[in-house]
Amino acid sequence: PSDLPAPTDSLALKYVVLGLGTQNYTCADSAPTDSPTLYGAFATLYDVSPLLTQTEYTSAMMAPALPGLALGVSTSPWAAQAEAFLARMGVARLGRHLFDAAGTPTFDLAAAEPAEKLLCAKVASTPAPDTSCRGASGEAAVDWLYLDDAGGSTEGVSAVYRVYTAGGSAPETCADVEGDEIDVDYAAEYWIY
Repeated sequence: PSDLPAPTDSLALKYVVLGLGTQNYTCADSAPTDSPTLYGAFATLYDVSPLLTQTEYTSAMMAPALPGLALGVSTSPWAAQAEAFLARMGVARLGRHLFDAAGTPTFDLAAAEPAEKLLCAKVASTPAPDTSCRGASGEAAVDWLYLDDAGGSTEGVSAVYRVYTAGGSAPETCADVEGDEIDVDYAAEYWIY
């Protein structure tokens, strides 16, 4: 449940991926009372479609829990084993999510078959539900998003939903921030159409 627009009938679900990485904020040129500004994100994308499409029961149970579990493992002493654990579950690395030099959210699905797929997106957002998993430092979950093609996308990828987020929100102010940049661990599911 969210305020995001529903997928249109013309869209077909291509992948459900787990994004595991950081939301990137800056306090450069900010007063201590200012809020940090989002300037990017970087996440490794893992194809979790096989896990979530086995049965409706599997999807209903795993979809909301997966990002929180993944974030917990990735920020624990066992982080180095996280990718091996995912591989044993049949989850393969599919690509990466980042912001390009112009600040456009980009999904580079380099390992996609039959060809690399790329989405360059513009964003509509809604706050994450209060029940979303908090991050390793207790921070709130980042917003749920609908990302639509901003031009430059390839191979039929035209929309992404970021849902079931865990962690990733910036501190409220720049008061206790050391340096100019803040990287906050997060996890989310990206439903790619």
